[in-house]
Amino acid sequence: MSPFLFLLVMDVLSVMLETLRSEGLISGFFMNEASEEGEVTHLMYADDTIIFCDANEDQVLNLLSTLVCFQFVAGLRINVEKSLMFPVGNVGNPDVFARIFGCGWNFLPTIYLGSPSELVQIPQRFGTRCYPDFSRD
Repeated sequence: MSPFLFLLVMDVLSVMLETLRSEGLISGFFMNEASEEGEVTHLMYADDTIIFCDANEDQVLNLLSTLVCFQFVAGLRINVEKSLMFPVGNVGNPDVFARIFGCGWNFLPTIYLGSPSELVQIPQRFGTRCYPDFSRD
């Protein structure tokens, strides 16, 4: 598949995931905890996708149904053998959710795209040194 065609198809997945979020069928995380705006449900990098949802069986099943539908419509297959779930916080038993998808799971921090990834608190003023005029008054 050409890279441009792949991007168009992945945009369909992005719209499907955004529809799940807007209908309250999955929840992501908020970039700004003080605001209800900026909820992130997924990140896409080339041929890699990270999807965020609550550790809730209904949300996981909603996500799985959407991914199965996407596979059918797009003619692509999600490689569950290469897919992993990463529980964040108090998830209980991550095996249950991994079994629903048929994939494995692991803990953070881990190596993702060659770089260590871990949950860290980014300072509120992050980036002001590099971009001192990057503010809205």
